[in-house]
Amino acid sequence: MLPTDWKKEIESAVDEAQKRSDENRERAEYEQQATIAAPLNSLRNHLKAYIKKQDRYEKGKRCREMATIIGLGFTAVFTLGLATVGIAQVYTFIVSERAFIVPIETNFTNGLVVNENPLEMWIALKNKGKSIGSIDVLEVAITHKLSAEPTYLGAQKIAYPPIGPGERFERPMEFVTGWPQQTIDKLTHRVLDLFLFGRVRYRDDFSWFGPRVNGFCFKYVFMPSAEGGPHFFEPCRQTAYTYSQ
Repeated sequence: MLPTDWKKEIESAVDEAQKRSDENRERAEYEQQATIAAPLNSLRNHLKAYIKKQDRYEKGKRCREMATIIGLGFTAVFTLGLATVGIAQVYTFIVSERAFIVPIETNFTNGLVVNENPLEMWIALKNKGKSIGSIDVLEVAITHKLSAEPTYLGAQKIAYPPIGPGERFERPMEFVTGWPQQTIDKLTHRVLDLFLFGRVRYRDDFSWFGPRVNGFCFKYVFMPSAEGGPHFFEPCRQTAYTYSQ
């Protein structure tokens, strides 16, 4: 059996060796962790820097994209404005250069003659536009009373040659009447009205989508003291009969 002093020295030596071993192990573990942590920290810092850089790039990219979109929008609006102005100028030019054919005058050929059948009249058309107008058809009718809306069924159709700018052209017309003296007296005393109405359909060089149509209406007026004769016709006031399409 070992002496007590030796035993204490041995145990103290063992404890000291164990303590140094533990310290060495802890130091080794710390150094190992530090060796691993340093690259990880470096990687983390690099990642943060990269993310910040990407954020700045994306923000700048969005700003550039927004600026591009706004610029394209302004360009589109400007182009549309130029196109609108161009279309308006073309339309104005076409309107100013088109033919415009309208009846300007009508009257009896022989005045009001008792029992005249057919009743002979004439009508004059004029092209007030700047292009030649080719007339498809002129429809004309007479009546003593106008309905709310014009009805052209039964109207006689008169052929016309093309009319140049500023030209006037007359055509005779005949209507089945045979009015007795009583009817003529009513007309001249304004007891009975007489209307001549119709429409003219024509084309010109700009009639790409179909012919133009002008409606017209005249009312008979008897004034014995009027210059140029007692019988004349004045334009009607009924807007449903006077139009341009």
